[in-house]
Amino acid sequence: MCAPCCSMHQSLPRSLLYKSGPLRRSVVQNRRSRECRCDRVHTAASQQRSDHCLSRRALQAELVAAFAFAIPLRACSAEVESKSPAANADNELDLTVTEKVFLDIGLCPEGLRSDRTLGDASAICTDATPLGRVTIGLYGKLVPQTVANFSSAIKAGIYTGTLWSKVLPGEYMQAGHQGSKRTGAVDIHLPESVLSRNQEVLSSKSFRMSHSRPGTVSLSIGTNDDDPGIRQRPGYRNTEFVITTGPGPASALDGENIVFGRVLQGYDTMTAIQSVPTFRPFNERVSSFNKLASFLKDERADRVRAKWGKPLKAIVIMGAGMA
Repeated sequence: MCAPCCSMHQSLPRSLLYKSGPLRRSVVQNRRSRECRCDRVHTAASQQRSDHCLSRRALQAELVAAFAFAIPLRACSAEVESKSPAANADNELDLTVTEKVFLDIGLCPEGLRSDRTLGDASAICTDATPLGRVTIGLYGKLVPQTVANFSSAIKAGIYTGTLWSKVLPGEYMQAGHQGSKRTGAVDIHLPESVLSRNQEVLSSKSFRMSHSRPGTVSLSIGTNDDDPGIRQRPGYRNTEFVITTGPGPASALDGENIVFGRVLQGYDTMTAIQSVPTFRPFNERVSSFNKLASFLKDERADRVRAKWGKPLKAIVIMGAGMA
């Protein structure tokens, strides 16, 4: 019963509340009609509030649906717009293949020989199982100095007997790490007559080419993991390079490395290399902690992350030469 009806009922004289007669019946009927009108008013008000809530919920649902469809479309359009300039820029570059080189890849059952002795010149196995050959075309007109150094390193046998130091499936694989020759790295004592000082690393034009396709070959600048003490040597020459594995673009390397070639043959060999187990974080929690430590400028995080992707078996460059 609504408040006005309740107050009217309470204000009735006791003689009308407890005595019978026509006057009582009239008053009771009048009171009931007022109750019905009050109930109708309350019902209408409740319905109005309910309709209002429904209209607000419907509006919220429409807004959510609109944003759910609009945001991905905008993101996709922005992604296409961001990629199209890079693709157009790549098409405008001179990607003529001026030279071809090959790398013969083999796999050792373990990282280092367990039967090696103190006087052994190398700790890498000599009976590696062949995985195949990778043929690379070099862009001699795009970055001539970088291509000339890589060709000279191939002809001098600098990469023969060295290991792939990092394999990140779906991203890239890396070779040419400098260090001790016994452990499968490129010898740090490179003759100055073989590699000249590469001035293209100082030019922004050398970094225009993107890593948009699988099989892109680039000189490791941003991804270089040579020891800082080695890089600070007066006669240091960068020999580290990466090959993107796909299937998608490796956009994180754009502007970081100098693209100087692409894989022409040997994608099946690259697939075999990616199937080799590598050292990686146990779970996402470890990766998250590492990102946090890196954000806090903890140098240990960078040292640990540098070991991620290291093959647990020795992937050897058994031979290299001009194709």
